Amino acid sequence: MKSTWDLLKEAIKGRENEEALMLAEQCGETSTIQQNSLVSFVGMALNRLAESCNEEELEKLFRERYTPTAKAWLEDTPGAKESVENSLDR
Repeated sequence: MKSTWDLLKEAIKGRENEEALMLAEQCGETSTIQQNSLVSFVGMALNRLAESCNEEELEKLFRERYTPTAKAWLEDTPGAKESVENSLDR
């Protein structure tokens, strides 16, 4: 059985626009369902951790783990004004 992504690629290559649009919508809906499920699971896991651990220790853990990544992302990612200016320069 072919995956929806494979069917979508075939429809695009075959220039079957209506079929491709329907399959793209289906892929988007499936991705949204999967993402929502994963976010829900992570939320439940964090709540369970917070119940069984010291909440301050959990916060410390996340700060230590994600602060360097967040700082790097903020340094490398252009702000809204810069993004608009860059798009106008094209």
